Amino acid sequence: LLHTPRSCMSMRLPPLRLPRRGVPLIVLMELIPAVKPIHWPGMGPREYKPGDELPMRVNKLTSVRTQLPYAFYSLPFCQPHTLRSSAENIGEVLHGDVIQNSAYLIRFNVSKLMVLCKVQLEKKDRELLSKRIRGEYRVNLLLDNLPVATRTSTRLAAESAAAATATTASASSGGIVHFERGFLLGYLGG
Repeated sequence: LLHTPRSCMSMRLPPLRLPRRGVPLIVLMELIPAVKPIHWPGMGPREYKPGDELPMRVNKLTSVRTQLPYAFYSLPFCQPHTLRSSAENIGEVLHGDVIQNSAYLIRFNVSKLMVLCKVQLEKKDRELLSKRIRGEYRVNLLLDNLPVATRTSTRLAAESAAAATATTASASSGGIVHFERGFLLGYLGG
């Protein structure tokens, strides 16, 4: 309930007076059609039907340990028959993104496991792959121009931390759920 002093309640506001030239301007503005939104390439919504192909592209390999990115195909991964770079804007170029097409075939609402290719790794390829895994490199892919992410959760040390955080708290595990861009290249055993 808003409490105002009696002196404010009895105040009268003067009527709104528009200059004679302002009235046609207001009428003219009402007759102008609504402005159309700007459409940036690759940013508009797109609907998929079951079975439609989703564009999957590869980006660079990154690591928080070494800060030195590498192109995805610098490692012995399966490549498409024709390799095309597809940086779409100056921001991707300045950020150092190396976006290229991939050999992966992803279909909307279709779950089918297929072997993409078989690669026989030589000793130097195995050593390079294990070096990148030890460097905690992450594979960065784009699915329909959106970055692929890994869902992770962490346990909280205290309940007060859950109240102070802005991320999604998982009630069942007592942890915080967050997403990390890309996924780890691999794990070394033993």
